[in-house]
Amino acid sequence: AAARHAPIHWVAPLRTPPAPLFGRHQQINAAVAWRMIEDLAQRGELPHYDEDKAAAGLAATWWPGRFELLPHAGTTPLLVDCAHNVDSINILCTILRQKYRNRPVTFIFGANRDKRMRPMVEHLLDVSPRLVLVQSRHAKALSTQEILREIQPWLAKHDPRASVILEAASMTEAVTAATSITPPDGLLVGTGSVFVTAELREAWNVLHPNAFPPTDWVHQAADEPDLNVPMQAGAQAKARRQTP
Repeated sequence: AAARHAPIHWVAPLRTPPAPLFGRHQQINAAVAWRMIEDLAQRGELPHYDEDKAAAGLAATWWPGRFELLPHAGTTPLLVDCAHNVDSINILCTILRQKYRNRPVTFIFGANRDKRMRPMVEHLLDVSPRLVLVQSRHAKALSTQEILREIQPWLAKHDPRASVILEAASMTEAVTAATSITPPDGLLVGTGSVFVTAELREAWNVLHPNAFPPTDWVHQAADEPDLNVPMQAGAQAKARRQTP
């Protein structure tokens, strides 16, 4: 910004108007968005700007898959968060410690092979000894066996009796398995990739058909074809070189 002689505005985490997004990082994101709107309005680029409507829109913000507690009734709740790198996993763990300090957590985790997966899992295991591994449908998704191999150095340094790590063949199986090892009043947390988060929402819809409102996009997921984007020749060669 300085190189382009653009004005720089420093913002603090937004608390007013309220935004229903958890975590300091989300408050900062909301503050940046709010300051951008104000700046555009001051420059006359938003001729129909209404501060009350902007505040109402921010207060109604909904981000599926970002620290989202799925609708539930009488079941162990499932929270999904699309954290997919070390920093965002660390933030997720911090929020869990703050908001669910006294609740036992079981993680459902899967990741893509272009991520630094081992430190992600280590952060999760620092929060809870219970972990269910999954593989999403995405072409770059790691298998559960690949994840297990990757975290072997961590497991070798810890008492194997101190943790419970399971593999699941599907997202619905993962939810069922995670529920079975979670103490009463516990919480399931699905994370590791955007694709894991989306597929866990689909699985929750299968297990609890009336949980989501009719307008939720999860109802359309069953009718959508699998995403299978062809790679360019250079990308294919790179993928072959990275395959062990």
